[in-house]
Amino acid sequence: MPTRLMPFILLALSAVAGCGLDYEDAARHRLEYARLGLGNIVVAAIAEPESASYINGIKLAARQLNGQPGKLLGRRVSLLLEPATGATFDDSRGAILKLAENPRVSAVLGHRRAELAIPSAAIYEASKLIFMPPFATAQGLTDLNYRYVFRMLPNNQVMAGQIASVAALLGHKNIVLLYAEDEYSRELAFLFEEAAIAQGMGLVQRHSFKPNGTDYRELIAQFANQPMDMVFLSAGAVDSAQMVRQLRDMGVKVAIMGGEALNTHTFSEAVGAAGDNTIAPVSYSAQANNPANQAFIAEYRQLYGIVPDEGAAQGYDSMRLLADAIERAKSTVPALVSASLHYQSFWTGLTGLYAFDRQGEVSGKMYFFRVLRGGVWHFLPAVHRPYALERFDHRIGSQPNRKTPVTDFAKAFSANLHPDDLRILQLDFLHELLRFQDLGVVYGGQNTATIPGGVERVMALGEQRGFRVITCGVDFSVQDQQPLERQLLGCYGKLADNVDALNITGFDGVGKDVAVRLQRPLKDYKIPVLALQGDTGFDEGLSIRIGGFGEKRNIQGDFNTELFGGILYRVKPHELAEKLDNMPVLRGNLNVLDDYRLLRSGNQAGLVPDIDLE
Repeated sequence: MPTRLMPFILLALSAVAGCGLDYEDAARHRLEYARLGLGNIVVAAIAEPESASYINGIKLAARQLNGQPGKLLGRRVSLLLEPATGATFDDSRGAILKLAENPRVSAVLGHRRAELAIPSAAIYEASKLIFMPPFATAQGLTDLNYRYVFRMLPNNQVMAGQIASVAALLGHKNIVLLYAEDEYSRELAFLFEEAAIAQGMGLVQRHSFKPNGTDYRELIAQFANQPMDMVFLSAGAVDSAQMVRQLRDMGVKVAIMGGEALNTHTFSEAVGAAGDNTIAPVSYSAQANNPANQAFIAEYRQLYGIVPDEGAAQGYDSMRLLADAIERAKSTVPALVSASLHYQSFWTGLTGLYAFDRQGEVSGKMYFFRVLRGGVWHFLPAVHRPYALERFDHRIGSQPNRKTPVTDFAKAFSANLHPDDLRILQLDFLHELLRFQDLGVVYGGQNTATIPGGVERVMALGEQRGFRVITCGVDFSVQDQQPLERQLLGCYGKLADNVDALNITGFDGVGKDVAVRLQRPLKDYKIPVLALQGDTGFDEGLSIRIGGFGEKRNIQGDFNTELFGGILYRVKPHELAEKLDNMPVLRGNLNVLDDYRLLRSGNQAGLVPDIDLE
């Protein structure tokens, strides 16, 4: 058992000593009740400070489930709103034990802070109660191989790694590290230090401080005049706001980065104008333009009159994910629901892809980043993508018995590439993701006997990577539509039985409507169309389309130049744009790809950077 967990676990165990709670009895009664399959499905939601939107998200999801024709297993979802009774575990243990003893409760959604979530997890696990804390990122939550505990946000190691990646991308090299003297803040600070050093950054100074302080000026004076270009701050929201205000008062004007405590209303309201150029991670963007998110925003605004935030999205995802697991298990029996969550390939939520390993650790999600300006948070476009590619590179590089060389995608996509080179890189990336073995390429031209240079490069990539390329040409010099259609159908017929993915390129001679109509039979063969940058004329429902970030957003535009202006260090906006413009942006239907057996696991699906989820 990791030593850092001992205080939390001992606290939880001592809390129930002599209280009369028998874990085996509680678990047995829960199982017996669940097997009956009667009555409402009861889900407990913990109403804590700053959790109003989280609870609203849960309520919206429950409302939708109860409004659908079959409800959930033909039963209503009943929310048991449990008010938080205190800031510490000792204050809250009575309410926690009451939930653990209640056999009707199928799951607990809540306990956002690690100080409560970790000891609570020990009790819920022992009583076989599904536990899904929304914001607990401390490593210790999943270190003990619990079966019934599921993390809903990437852990502190992932968070620290992403923060370090963004800091390096923005040009920061000399860091002052500040952290409060509590378990959680220390953990995040030390993980960031490790990740920052790996990124080539150095520490100017490292300082700890007592929580709940009022005057940090003496500490700040020790480094205020040192050559630094960023401060990393790990502390609670109130302490962070106090520290940032005094940093600014003492002339420290550099960018400030930290954990999710900075991404709270408490911090932004308390810090005021001093919070400008503070950068924080966030797991949800209301700007995501996929249909599911837009529908969620519209219904949430109709019910509550405001735009949903990260808490609302986390609550909504938690309830919908739990319902999906119950639906697939066809039961509320804890072991069956747990197995559904552990062994699903992936589940698509508003905040990303959810796939869980044996420890209940979530994969498939990542953090986005926002900067505070004038009391308003603004998203920093694309800065999270390099980390996603670094993680992808690490995964494919560690595959056992790999026979082909590994492309450094993080480095390759950050280069200023010619469009033809970018297409080949995109195809290489898709092959690593989907692992297709036989690729069909349909190409158009005036002379089908001559294979275009771009197709020859695809064939060369296939030889290098070990996948077969089968080509079929269409003569676009033919003017009549019907002969063109017959040629296309002939290519599809030739390839359909022999390939597991298809690329269609050079389709200027055929209208998109015709091309899409002719591709429909490919669905019966479960063959996806891989559309690279510049390809047109494909069925959105059958394809996974890849492009570059720069296709839609211009980092060098006036707004983004101003946005990045206060947080870049020795990096020009155009230099940042060159690194980010070609970063892969994917759009596809993950359920279709999974049905086509091209997604080998939820973990692999979760490594797709910025896929537009449907």
